[in-house]
Parts: sequence; structure tokens; C-alpha cells
Amino acid sequence: FMGGQVRKGRWHVPRHVKVIVVAGGVELDLRQARFSPGVTEIEVFAFMGGVEVLVPPDVRVESMGVAIMGGFESSDNDADADLDA
Repeated sequence: FMGGQVRKGRWHVPRHVKVIVVAGGVELDLRQARFSPGVTEIEVFAFMGGVEVLVPPDVRVESMGVAIMGGFESSDNDADADLDA
């Protein structure tokens, strides 16, 4: 609530992750994380806040959502690739 949280580095992602944000922000960086076999589901609720989920380029992402007093975006752009060019 009205704060921030960052999760990144080498960690094991559970099969179901729930993120709730109220007037704050969360960065969930999965680029170095390990996934269990099968589908990993990330459920996000953001009210007057934001959540950024970063995934490795070889991970297939399906997303759907609705924004209330905020925005919703899904992108396959790799910001780090732009730095290498």
C-alpha cells in the first residue's frame, strides 16, 4: 500500500503468483528466474498503481486485463536489446 517492491535475480517462480498493488508499484523481473514445468500464472490487481513484469525472450506470454484508474499494456519489446545495438 503506497509503497514499492522489486523482485529480481535468480529465484524459483511458484506456479501461481498473486500481486496486489494499491497506490504503489511492483517490478517483477523473471529474466533470471527458474520456472517449474508447465504454465506459470501471474495474477495482478493494481489500483492507482503499476506493475511491470519482465520475462526472458524465450518465454511465451498470454495476457489479458482491465485497467481502472490506470493503464494496461503488453509488449514484446526487449529494452536490453536496444542497448546492445
